[in-house]
Amino acid sequence: VTGRVYQDNGDGVFTSSPETDGLVVTWTTSGGGHYDLGGMGLAPGRYWLWVDPASMPEGFVPTGANPIALDIAGDQDLTNADLPLQQRTASINIGQGAALMFTDADGTKVTVRMIGGTATVQVVGTGLAVTQNARGTTVTGLATADGQDVKIADIQLLTGGATAMLMITGYGGDRRITVDRISGSVLLSMLNARSADLTGEGIALTGDGAIRTLYVGDLLNGADIAAPGAVTGSVTVMAGQIGANSNMTFGSPLGLLSIPGWAGPGTLTAPSAGTMMSRGDFGADVNLTGADARGNSVNVFSCLGSLDGADLTFAGAAGTIMGNAWTAGSLTALRAATVMIRGDMGASVTMTGQNTAGTSLNMLYAMGDVTGSVVNLTAATGVIYARSWTGGSIRALYVGSLLTTRGAFGADVNLTGANAAGNSLNL
Repeated sequence: VTGRVYQDNGDGVFTSSPETDGLVVTWTTSGGGHYDLGGMGLAPGRYWLWVDPASMPEGFVPTGANPIALDIAGDQDLTNADLPLQQRTASINIGQGAALMFTDADGTKVTVRMIGGTATVQVVGTGLAVTQNARGTTVTGLATADGQDVKIADIQLLTGGATAMLMITGYGGDRRITVDRISGSVLLSMLNARSADLTGEGIALTGDGAIRTLYVGDLLNGADIAAPGAVTGSVTVMAGQIGANSNMTFGSPLGLLSIPGWAGPGTLTAPSAGTMMSRGDFGADVNLTGADARGNSVNVFSCLGSLDGADLTFAGAAGTIMGNAWTAGSLTALRAATVMIRGDMGASVTMTGQNTAGTSLNMLYAMGDVTGSVVNLTAATGVIYARSWTGGSIRALYVGSLLTTRGAFGADVNLTGANAAGNSLNL
């Protein structure tokens, strides 16, 4: 550690300017952080002892005043010229049998381990101390009411592979762990972090970085998931609640997405998806840029809550789209089998293609009232049903079976063709 001594110019204010507080000496500590300014013949007066922060050990910060005011009356020993340093960050290597253990602020006992790969974990806190044993590394921090001031700032994935797994587990306390960021450009078979909430940048993989099976907690504060690399097969994601302004981007098809809900705004981008399930409201946009071997961008999209505000855009076809309500938003796809809304609907539906039978949409079923929806189909539709329909429009080649409401109907209808029997509308 290096520093400087300045002589005060009499105003009692440190400025570190040679024109005001004159530089007396530059010093460097010996082993253990000791320094000795003896034998310099300093005249009586006030001096400023300044420690250069750039020379402090990595992860350490001063906990006292810097500079330190020294009032010298003559030849004397001073015992009040210490600048305590406190470790605030620590970088721990895990993998090859070595794990990281710590207790967080609420008392959750956390273990981070890497199987089949290596990583570096950066932890932050107050008063950190690092010890090692046969199990790995233990980090302790300043005591809190229930635990210690230690948390995960970043996990940098260094090596991985088709069988590599990152595991973040916790017990005791509130059983919740916070992780700011997971980064790297390697492949993981699994991230098992069901108790870990992403609270910062989130999962920020680059290049070939990908995770085949991902278990994670909530995404908070706009945390994202980015995994642009390729996996064999498809990606499985089982996460907690997705907060506002969070995005997910995958370079491989999604086999399964299962979440309690997604507040929105936000966007999910992937080549295609097998099954997407939301047990609550889903307000994010979905952009599926490709299709599977059958031509489907998504097979099943099931939302037990509201789809209000969601714009679903599929390059290929859609199988079944289900929601509790969808009063604002849109669906754009090549074609779709079924759109079923259990409540009110106001979303627009656009189909740009057709199946081999010449149908763009087999069935649109709204159990509630439709208000203002614009349905624009390139080819025919089978069944359109709603409790009532106010405003909006329906445009299709023809309606193959049934167009019906139990209440009032006020939409514009434009059928531009006819079926084999010459009918534009059967009933």
